[in-house]
Amino acid sequence: MSRSKTLAAILCIFIFASSAHAGKAAKEFFLKGGERIVFYGDSITQNGRYVEYVEAFLLTRFPSEKFDVINRGISSETLSGTSEIDHNPPRPDAHKRFSRDITPLKPGVLVSCFGMNDGNYHPFSEELFAKYKAGVERLIKRAAEEAKATAVIMTPPPFDPYRKKISDSDATYWGYKYSYIGYDNVLERYSRWLLGFRENGMIAADVHSAMNKHLVRRREKKVSFYLSGDGVHPNPTGHWLMAQTLLLAWNAPAQAGSLEIDTDAKKVVRGDVTSLSVGNGVIEFT
Repeated sequence: MSRSKTLAAILCIFIFASSAHAGKAAKEFFLKGGERIVFYGDSITQNGRYVEYVEAFLLTRFPSEKFDVINRGISSETLSGTSEIDHNPPRPDAHKRFSRDITPLKPGVLVSCFGMNDGNYHPFSEELFAKYKAGVERLIKRAAEEAKATAVIMTPPPFDPYRKKISDSDATYWGYKYSYIGYDNVLERYSRWLLGFRENGMIAADVHSAMNKHLVRRREKKVSFYLSGDGVHPNPTGHWLMAQTLLLAWNAPAQAGSLEIDTDAKKVVRGDVTSLSVGNGVIEFT
């Protein structure tokens, strides 16, 4: 078939408005199909929107693979086992429910997103940091040994001091009710440490950096732009950025589909299309 007679129209859907895939050779997708993926985290995970976004991508991109996505996030938790003095009741330790909520599910992949509460909204503390590191390391070990799962780490979303409201103007301790204004620097330090697990071959999705970069770009035109209405819990855009960052870390394929059309014959050479109309240089299909 001559080149003049054939028009190859490759129609691609990209889920990422990102240059992360540009100029890079395609890498193998982390998931192989059929895995049970359990998400484990605090109130940000319990909200579930980013989990739903990830599940929606998997369902629409791989409809025959039968991924099983389960959310096991619970509000207020930490991996460090720490809590602010004035937090009533004290923050729950996520490790205390691991054997109940994670191990029996037998996940193939365990996605962990903790950290926002682990610094207790306090200035950086070596003691709190040490407890957080111990909690994360224990989780990775338990995932492998008890749940027989591959652990995936997500860094915590940013803390936005512009949006965090004071709920106790007479507070005498740092905490959620009266947060340290530089708390995002604490989360950044936690995030840098988490990314170090990449050296051991683990997947660590840098949500913290991705969201902060987006904030910087958007605030160039609108300084009041935000991703979390209360400074802590991401809005739908924030959750989308979380999902996108995790999918990128998994090397999720950006191209969702393609088709090739012979415009002279008015037929699809390659691809799945139910109807096709070609005329006046316009291609319409469904």
